[in-house]
Amino acid sequence: MKLRLLIFIFLGLITGVQGQFYSGSDQSFGKNRVQYQEFFWQYYRYKYFNVYFYKEGEGLAAYVSKRALEIMPEMESRLDFPLEDKVQFIVYKSYSDFKQSNIGIDANSNNNVGGTTRIVGNKVFVFYEGTHEKLDAQIRSGIAEVILNQLMYGGDITEMVRSSTFLSMPEWYRKGLVSYLSKGWNTEIENSVKDGVLSGRYEYFNRLTGDEAKYAGHSIWYYIARTYGEQVIANILYMTRLSRSIETGFMYVLGMDLDLLSLEHMEFFQEKFKEDESARKDPKQKKIDVKIGRNQNVTHARLSPKADKLAYATNILGQYRIYVKDLKTGKRKKIVKGSHKINRIIDNSHPIICWHPNGKILAYTEYIRGKLYLNLYSLTDGKSNRKEIFAIDNILDMDFSNSGKLMVFSATQNGKTNLYKYYVIGNRHEKLTNDLFDDLNPRFIQNDEAIVFSSNRTNTQLGYNKKDSTYTGNFDIYVYHLKDEGQGSLEQITFTPGYDELDAFEYGSNKYTFLSDQAGVINRFYAKYDSTILRVDTAIHYQYFASQYPLSNLRRNIIDYSVQINSDKYQYLTFRDGEFEFYEGKLTEDSVVSLAELKLLSLKSIKKVDFMGLDSEAMENAKEKIPNSELEKDYSNPYEDNVPETNNAIPAKRKDDGGIDFDNYVFSDEESKKKEKESQDKLRNNILGIKDSTGFVLPQRRNYRLNFAYDVVQTQVDNNFQNNFYQLLSGPNTLNPGLGAFLSLSATDLFEDYKISGGVRFSFSLNNHDYIFSVSNRKKRLDKTLTYQKQGVQISLDNIQGDVFRTTTHSVQYALKWPINEVFSVSGVPTVRVDRGVVLARDFNTLAIPNEYRYQAGVKLESVFDNSLNLGTNLYSGFRAKAFVEFYSDPENSNGQTRVIGLDLRHYQPLHKTIIWANRLSASTTGGGRKVLYMMGGLDRWMILPTTEETPFPDLTEFFYQSAITPMRGFNRNIRNGNSFAMINSEVRVPLFKYLIKRPLKSEFLESFQSVLFADAGTAWVGANPFSDENTFNTKIIRQNPLTIRINKRVNPIVGGYGFGFRGRIWGYYLRADWAWGVLDGKTQPRQFYLSLGLDF
Repeated sequence: MKLRLLIFIFLGLITGVQGQFYSGSDQSFGKNRVQYQEFFWQYYRYKYFNVYFYKEGEGLAAYVSKRALEIMPEMESRLDFPLEDKVQFIVYKSYSDFKQSNIGIDANSNNNVGGTTRIVGNKVFVFYEGTHEKLDAQIRSGIAEVILNQLMYGGDITEMVRSSTFLSMPEWYRKGLVSYLSKGWNTEIENSVKDGVLSGRYEYFNRLTGDEAKYAGHSIWYYIARTYGEQVIANILYMTRLSRSIETGFMYVLGMDLDLLSLEHMEFFQEKFKEDESARKDPKQKKIDVKIGRNQNVTHARLSPKADKLAYATNILGQYRIYVKDLKTGKRKKIVKGSHKINRIIDNSHPIICWHPNGKILAYTEYIRGKLYLNLYSLTDGKSNRKEIFAIDNILDMDFSNSGKLMVFSATQNGKTNLYKYYVIGNRHEKLTNDLFDDLNPRFIQNDEAIVFSSNRTNTQLGYNKKDSTYTGNFDIYVYHLKDEGQGSLEQITFTPGYDELDAFEYGSNKYTFLSDQAGVINRFYAKYDSTILRVDTAIHYQYFASQYPLSNLRRNIIDYSVQINSDKYQYLTFRDGEFEFYEGKLTEDSVVSLAELKLLSLKSIKKVDFMGLDSEAMENAKEKIPNSELEKDYSNPYEDNVPETNNAIPAKRKDDGGIDFDNYVFSDEESKKKEKESQDKLRNNILGIKDSTGFVLPQRRNYRLNFAYDVVQTQVDNNFQNNFYQLLSGPNTLNPGLGAFLSLSATDLFEDYKISGGVRFSFSLNNHDYIFSVSNRKKRLDKTLTYQKQGVQISLDNIQGDVFRTTTHSVQYALKWPINEVFSVSGVPTVRVDRGVVLARDFNTLAIPNEYRYQAGVKLESVFDNSLNLGTNLYSGFRAKAFVEFYSDPENSNGQTRVIGLDLRHYQPLHKTIIWANRLSASTTGGGRKVLYMMGGLDRWMILPTTEETPFPDLTEFFYQSAITPMRGFNRNIRNGNSFAMINSEVRVPLFKYLIKRPLKSEFLESFQSVLFADAGTAWVGANPFSDENTFNTKIIRQNPLTIRINKRVNPIVGGYGFGFRGRIWGYYLRADWAWGVLDGKTQPRQFYLSLGLDF
């Protein structure tokens, strides 16, 4: 027994639980949010929205306020629906801070069968990712989703409850529409849709999940807007809301059903993309053999200085890995693995990697406990030197100098993205740029005397300028010239309105190679920087310009790019046919793509700010800039510097060679007065709320005060107890309370740090009831929950008089939960319980029977591990586990102890796409003077009241509580019983229509319908093991006066069942129909039918 106890405790340390075997197989698993710091929230209050922020986030909040005022009217107009309630914008400075938020932690319930309404909130959380363009997309996305939810589900609770029951928006519909409204149509989206269409993945529309489902839906809404006009989208949504049918919404407005719409949509894109593909080429460079795992997303890659190794980072649902592949030997080594795979917003900017110039050290970034670290990993000895980076929120890109003593960062701080020079030895950094613009992809060039980078700045001035209130819609290439003392200077290399140039590297003397989306697909380009005499007076004045040339014309976007000029090598990454592909080429083998080839493609280019597709006017203007004489020219290797001079250069902004900006010169004494005035203005603005530097009115800054709003309303018909404790022993017939109504309501504060919940359940037979009330505090890392529960059960006693006995249980629990990380937590739950038993009076004799009271106090120690991923209704992948130890004692009875120990392990393995093989192992044993009697058989939430098997009970004098052990299909209740049990369950779940039908499904029932093959096996027993003679199923007693005959049997203690079933959601409830054959002592039993409610096992 001691050895068994040690084994179970060890399992408890590595697995998890939340809720024991109180109600069959129902368990509450879940993920965690870990708070490493406490936020002090303030907010700006406007008429139609509030913007919440914390320390040093006021600048970011001001920007969100400005953009929200512009975007909200636009989005309301596009959807033809005015927002009814205030929108609450919650602004985080970084993704690391955002991950610590509790917002949305209760969004998914593991065992809710239906009837739950998640109150449609008006919260929009945004976090700074490094560019204002991405921040704008978040603001658009949040506003669009709030409007969409209010439009479809209504604003008051009554309408929400009704609409959420009868209307469910599939992932492609909801996420696709929000994506279209927030991002329009751009190069990245077209690349994703193109690959999905041409690879055939979009043919099986219903198998798509995650980003693929989102972009597939995005393409449908884009097709509708392009073909019928964007105004029809609002009409489709309105008709969908009225009819509560997605199919009807399309039919009324477009005159076609979903099948025909999806068919026309696919034909449109197939024709569009096949024409585009014919004018482009496959990569001609050498393909690097790198095996990328299924569902892995490559986020960053760098070629080593000697071009003999490739380092790359992957991300699977937030779990990142860094690998180094030796390009000579082909061997691959995993450097680091971090975080966990869970459904969440993914930060693909992390981790960032770069090589030390000696090629033996790899630098990478990571977050540990909410803090940013830079790691220098030695490939020689495998050791890592970790340094915490202070006063920086996130590093977006970085590069070493030739000496290895300096690094340059593109990093964010307080909602700004600037360049930083980092001293490796001293672990300190200094700002090189400090303004509102976004500076990305820095690289040391010109023997470390300059830095080339991309920026969306509007000028070449350095330092903060109040007039810099906005940024351009595109990124150009700039060069920052370093100086030993004082501030450096800037030169603009490219100037291409409407297009981006990113990932620039040195390509030779005054030449740069980079990625650009000018041809509708992100390709390699290069620019040659030169000068010409502008004018001559007392000195010679020069004008600087750059000529750009394409180096590739690929069919897919280049996602990542790195160059090692000293090794004459470059590497790039593409995504084609659902797979990532690495290619390696030589700089000396480069050749310029003919501009005549790009002229045809220029009409297919997509301006990023265009929300309706093509901008023909911009494309025509771009065409006119290309002289006809250049269209037929084809050049040899530009790396060898033999490209002829041309007259089609796009000049950079004019820069005189004097080096002094006379228009904006500031004297030193004026600078100090200026800073003092800015400080006073900032203080006054915080108090009074006045205009900022751009004329935008910032209201008075207010401190956040705790307030609550409705969160979840649950109104469902159920047939399961809501208790979080063991039932008093009263027989198998009371394990199922019968059909009843459960009503609950919960409210949370804005940040979901505090939660108040209350609910009541009463059976239609009025024989039992449950009340529950809880208060949770999750503001800090230690989560605290106080819960009060009351349960009343009324049963008829098996005596001649037919007395009625009522038990009432009061329980108070105080749960303390410590999250170790996002998927693993441990907790302790002190508990006090009082049970009262009353024989209901029907005469003076029963009135005189005294009430019975039983008291109990104790604690349960438990832990939870859950890295499962939700792939759809009742479809998961991953692992869930639990283990627990409970100890309770009656202070008035030395023999009134209850000891329980147990585990529940569940694993979900995808077999093909959304076909899932689910397996479960559960076991428990109890001891003490008040044991728990486990009764095995049947299902949870059995709709047809079950009968009980005639398995004899053990000596009940040592048992005080009871619990149902399910599922054991093929039998009724109590096929086996005892104080210990062990059981395995296995199911193959096939979402039949979702898997087989290519077109979007028309109903929630078809979307959730599953066919299931299952098998169960297990036993319950008393004594040391299931084969002990103490077990009652091994004994049969025949009483026939005056004889009592005891027959000892040797039966197989293990029972099993197998069969098939179907599941589906109807009117918001998840129904299960199963046909099972039990196997008892090697013999197959007659088939049984089960109709039940419930998810999972």
